[in-house]
Amino acid sequence: IDIWTEVRQWDLVGELLIIGVCLPEPRYEPEEWDRLAAQQYADGMMPRDGDPISDDPAQRFSDNQHTTVVSAVAGTLALSRLLG
Repeated sequence: IDIWTEVRQWDLVGELLIIGVCLPEPRYEPEEWDRLAAQQYADGMMPRDGDPISDDPAQRFSDNQHTTVVSAVAGTLALSRLLG
């Protein structure tokens, strides 16, 4: 996860966090989650990567909707697994 965080591939980071919490013994490192959460925009959008974000709403949605959903699923699974 560190390498993908360094190169700002947030979609892949979220997907790897999902895998980690789905293991028989969930893997949870708070600092990894904090780094992902720090990328969230005020409107809730999670950027796909470190590229500039378009000002066009349709392009912004198209480019980043998958990562936003991945992040929501990751957070939901983490809470579910960690709270038992």
